[in-house]
Amino acid sequence: MNTQLLIASSDPKLRQELSGCFSGPTLLFADRTEEAELALLEKNPKVLIYDLQPDTAFTEDALEVIRRIRPNLPVIVLAGESRIRQGARLLELGVFYLLPKPVCADTLKTLVNSALEKAKKISL
Repeated sequence: MNTQLLIASSDPKLRQELSGCFSGPTLLFADRTEEAELALLEKNPKVLIYDLQPDTAFTEDALEVIRRIRPNLPVIVLAGESRIRQGARLLELGVFYLLPKPVCADTLKTLVNSALEKAKKISL
Protein backbone atom coordinates (compact mmCIF):
# COMPACT_ATOMS: atom_id res chain seq x y z
CA MET A 1 0.00 0.00 0.00
CA ASN A 2 1.15 3.53 -0.75
CA THR A 3 2.42 5.74 2.08
CA GLN A 4 -0.28 8.07 3.35
CA LEU A 5 0.12 11.56 4.78
CA LEU A 6 -2.72 13.22 6.65
CA ILE A 7 -3.02 16.99 6.27
CA ALA A 8 -5.26 18.47 8.95
CA SER A 9 -6.19 22.05 8.11
CA SER A 10 -9.36 24.06 7.76
CA ASP A 11 -7.60 26.47 5.38
CA PRO A 12 -8.50 25.50 1.77
CA LYS A 13 -5.69 27.64 0.35
CA LEU A 14 -3.09 25.88 2.50
CA ARG A 15 -4.52 22.43 1.66
CA GLN A 16 -4.25 23.24 -2.05
CA GLU A 17 -0.70 24.56 -1.61
CA LEU A 18 0.38 21.45 0.28
CA SER A 19 -1.27 19.10 -2.21
CA GLY A 20 1.13 20.44 -4.86
CA CYS A 21 4.17 19.64 -2.72
CA PHE A 22 3.97 15.86 -2.80
CA SER A 23 3.86 13.45 -5.70
CA GLY A 24 4.74 10.12 -4.06
CA PRO A 25 2.56 9.64 -0.99
CA THR A 26 -1.21 9.48 -0.97
CA LEU A 27 -2.58 12.61 0.66
CA LEU A 28 -5.52 12.48 3.03
CA PHE A 29 -7.22 15.73 4.02
CA ALA A 30 -9.23 16.64 7.09
CA ASP A 31 -10.80 20.04 7.53
CA ARG A 32 -12.24 19.20 10.98
CA THR A 33 -10.69 17.50 13.98
CA GLU A 34 -13.30 14.74 13.89
CA GLU A 35 -12.27 13.89 10.33
CA ALA A 36 -8.60 13.85 11.37
CA GLU A 37 -9.31 11.54 14.30
CA LEU A 38 -11.33 9.18 12.10
CA ALA A 39 -8.60 9.11 9.44
CA LEU A 40 -6.00 8.29 12.10
CA LEU A 41 -8.06 5.31 13.21
CA GLU A 42 -9.22 4.03 9.81
CA LYS A 43 -6.49 4.96 7.33
CA ASN A 44 -3.32 4.68 9.47
CA PRO A 45 -1.32 7.53 7.89
CA LYS A 46 2.42 7.51 8.51
CA VAL A 47 2.78 11.29 9.10
CA LEU A 48 0.41 14.04 10.20
CA ILE A 49 0.81 17.62 9.01
CA TYR A 50 -1.21 19.66 11.50
CA ASP A 51 -2.12 23.29 10.82
CA LEU A 52 -2.36 24.81 14.29
CA GLN A 53 -5.13 27.42 14.18
CA PRO A 54 -6.31 28.59 17.61
CA ASP A 55 -9.41 30.23 16.10
CA THR A 56 -10.60 26.92 14.63
CA ALA A 57 -10.97 23.34 15.79
CA PHE A 58 -7.25 22.69 15.14
CA THR A 59 -6.02 23.77 18.56
CA GLU A 60 -3.37 22.51 20.97
CA ASP A 61 -6.10 20.72 22.93
CA ALA A 62 -7.28 18.88 19.82
CA LEU A 63 -3.68 17.95 19.06
CA GLU A 64 -3.38 16.50 22.54
CA VAL A 65 -6.33 14.18 21.80
CA ILE A 66 -4.73 13.18 18.50
CA ARG A 67 -1.47 12.36 20.31
CA ARG A 68 -3.42 10.05 22.62
CA ILE A 69 -4.92 8.23 19.63
CA ARG A 70 -1.53 7.78 17.91
CA PRO A 71 1.26 8.61 20.40
CA ASN A 72 4.10 7.48 18.09
CA LEU A 73 2.85 9.18 14.95
CA PRO A 74 5.30 11.82 13.69
CA VAL A 75 3.45 15.15 13.69
CA ILE A 76 4.69 18.23 11.85
CA VAL A 77 2.91 21.29 13.22
CA LEU A 78 2.52 24.38 11.03
CA ALA A 79 2.05 27.53 13.07
CA GLY A 80 2.13 31.29 12.85
CA GLU A 81 5.04 33.22 14.34
CA SER A 82 3.26 33.98 17.63
CA ARG A 83 2.52 30.27 18.19
CA ILE A 84 6.12 29.33 17.38
CA ARG A 85 7.34 31.54 20.23
CA GLN A 86 4.94 29.76 22.57
CA GLY A 87 5.87 26.29 21.30
CA ALA A 88 6.96 24.70 24.60
CA ARG A 89 3.60 22.96 25.07
CA LEU A 90 3.70 21.61 21.54
CA LEU A 91 7.12 20.14 22.17
CA GLU A 92 5.81 18.60 25.39
CA LEU A 93 3.15 16.90 23.27
CA GLY A 94 5.95 15.23 21.33
CA VAL A 95 5.59 16.89 17.95
CA PHE A 96 8.23 15.86 15.44
CA TYR A 97 8.79 19.41 14.19
CA LEU A 98 7.30 22.87 14.60
CA LEU A 99 7.41 24.69 11.27
CA PRO A 100 6.59 28.39 10.91
CA LYS A 101 4.13 29.64 8.31
CA PRO A 102 4.37 30.52 5.50
CA VAL A 103 5.59 27.05 4.65
CA CYS A 104 8.65 26.46 2.51
CA ALA A 105 7.77 23.48 0.31
CA ASP A 106 11.34 22.13 0.16
CA THR A 107 11.71 22.28 3.94
CA LEU A 108 8.38 20.52 4.41
CA LYS A 109 9.34 17.75 1.96
CA THR A 110 12.62 17.20 3.83
CA LEU A 111 10.78 17.06 7.15
CA VAL A 112 8.19 14.63 5.83
CA ASN A 113 10.95 12.34 4.53
CA SER A 114 12.66 12.45 7.95
CA ALA A 115 9.34 11.77 9.67
CA LEU A 116 8.71 8.79 7.37
CA GLU A 117 12.12 7.39 8.29
CA LYS A 118 11.24 7.78 11.96
CA ALA A 119 7.91 6.04 11.37
CA LYS A 120 9.70 3.10 9.71
CA LYS A 121 12.03 2.71 12.70
CA ILE A 122 9.13 2.80 15.15
CA SER A 123 7.18 0.16 13.24
CA LEU A 124 10.07 -2.32 13.11
